[in-house]
Amino acid sequence: MTVITPLTRVDLPWVAEILDRPDLDETLFAAHLAPRHLRLDQAAFLLGNHFEDTAYLSYLYVSNEVRRSGLASQLVAAFIKEARSAKLRRVLVSGETGKAPGYIQPGIEIPHESGALKLLHGFGFQELAKAYGMSIELTDAPPLSENEKWKVRLATDSDRAALLEAIANSVPGEWEKIFATALTINESQIIIAIDGERISGYCHTKGDRFGPIGVLPDSRGGGLGTLITIAALHEMRASGAKRARFTWSDAENLSFYQRIGFKTKRCFQRMELLL
Repeated sequence: MTVITPLTRVDLPWVAEILDRPDLDETLFAAHLAPRHLRLDQAAFLLGNHFEDTAYLSYLYVSNEVRRSGLASQLVAAFIKEARSAKLRRVLVSGETGKAPGYIQPGIEIPHESGALKLLHGFGFQELAKAYGMSIELTDAPPLSENEKWKVRLATDSDRAALLEAIANSVPGEWEKIFATALTINESQIIIAIDGERISGYCHTKGDRFGPIGVLPDSRGGGLGTLITIAALHEMRASGAKRARFTWSDAENLSFYQRIGFKTKRCFQRMELLL
């Protein structure tokens, strides 16, 4: 019988290769999380965390050679059992907007992961809203428009305190930690828009990965989101990227990105199990 054991940093090379994520260490073992990563030899693994009152199931993998052998069910059952033992309120796949600890992808990709969808339904998971992955060829990015209100530029380390304050005042969840890490690794990953001396908007980019993006509540509705998105796309192109992509847009934001030229490429089903 195959024994479920914790996934550790020793396992990172083969897990990172499967996910094509060389930066996986920071994602999986963030200091503020309680990792609950499980493995079955090198045939299957589950990535998840306990955070506050919720267990976050971030990713489930089973190699092609051993699919339909019950390994996925064993891993999910073990994860749910741990969540119940910890007296948590629910299990989320993979999270919610602004709060998805250990985020790999927003949920179960449909229709490609229909087997995983059926598996989770069998455990009693209910479907939540869908999330969408989008991309744009940077040659198709709209031109930058002139504006007199906001100054748009790359963030520097001296912007750290003001940037983290703006993030804390505009979005829920973990973005403050994400941006703090990005500033430490490479300050040119973040575009900011300044109104007077205040940071009113910001956008994170890395290679061809776009986002997250945020605008302070009292600055929304005036075109700042469009301005900073287009500025970020131009910065990405200048840095050598050919396209911009992201994996998580809620349905209500699709039209915003479509107006700029993004096209929907993937669809994910978010799910919840109340314990």
